[in-house]
Amino acid sequence: MCGIAGLAQPGGPLNGAARIHSMLEVLDHRGPDGQGHWQGERAVLGATRLAIVDPENGAQPMKMGPIVGVMNGQLYNHIPLRKELDARGQTHKTLCDTEVMVGLAAEVGMPKALERMDGMFALAIWDERDQSLHLARDRVGQKPLYWTQLQDGTVAFASELKGLLVLPGVARELDPVALQQLLLFEFVPAPRSIYKGIHKLEAGTWLRADADGVRVQRWWEPPLPGERRSQFGSSREKCLNALHTAVNQAVGRRLPDGPLALLLSGGVDSSIVAHCATQRRQGLHSSLWAFEKRASMNPAQRAPLPSTLDWNTTPFSLGSRTLSPPSPSWPRASVSHWPMAACPALCAWPKPSQHRATRSRWEGTAPTLSLIHI
Repeated sequence: MCGIAGLAQPGGPLNGAARIHSMLEVLDHRGPDGQGHWQGERAVLGATRLAIVDPENGAQPMKMGPIVGVMNGQLYNHIPLRKELDARGQTHKTLCDTEVMVGLAAEVGMPKALERMDGMFALAIWDERDQSLHLARDRVGQKPLYWTQLQDGTVAFASELKGLLVLPGVARELDPVALQQLLLFEFVPAPRSIYKGIHKLEAGTWLRADADGVRVQRWWEPPLPGERRSQFGSSREKCLNALHTAVNQAVGRRLPDGPLALLLSGGVDSSIVAHCATQRRQGLHSSLWAFEKRASMNPAQRAPLPSTLDWNTTPFSLGSRTLSPPSPSWPRASVSHWPMAACPALCAWPKPSQHRATRSRWEGTAPTLSLIHI
């Protein structure tokens, strides 16, 4: 999880570029491993980084020729895309997927670059060739992105609402329609946010802001029922084989090079993910996290889990606010700052020195962890 933010005035010089510092400060929790920004005459882009891919060299923003970009998320196909761009003569200084995103945008332009990306992302690109800002979200909107237009025409964006609310001139006026939606659906559907004038960029859409104004277009549409029937075949066996292949490929694309953490709910879906992961990565370890009264539960009784997982049944004690690890050598952290607290179903478990626990650096090396979440 990273945070991105920025300001752009495509119609003329940007005033108040220093506001990027306050925008990034309130997004600091999204990226504890680094903070940076790029400033031009008409735009400023910034990012707070959680270092996963190429942690040593992947500082953002990144620039390649006239293209500057920041991204929150991950491109699962960045390695084959990098090879393709290398063959076209591009030179890459890092192994980071953000650099591939910037290079692809420089090579084929927007929104064609988006169609080549396979991943979860929210991104921003400033193109110095025509002084244009481009914002985009992935196909199903896994990564958030908010934007607004200030009174002087400046377009501002951020990963969270709070990144925009720190800007002078952004009013905290509730949108009554959004409030009705919140009470009805328990969330506010895009493109609205809870505040008037602040918009969520919808999933699968692309915003372009230039001297002619701001336009939002859809770059991806979900396939209609029946459109992909030929891909899966008509028989039950063909459908099952196609589904098995698709899930295996999806899990394989998400496996990191380093240590692996796997969250399991005890249900069928996460067990399938665990099965596919163990087919590609042998020797996965797991530990059971449980409240003390439930520590004796056997996770194998909850759902059929892969026999190739190496189960460590020593439970963690979960207090009201603190995780107590089974060994003094393991880090102790507040629940609200534990790196696994808001992790997706499959993610990297980085070295302790790469993450903060209650605003302090961990020391030593934590073991590879697979997490059973009950």
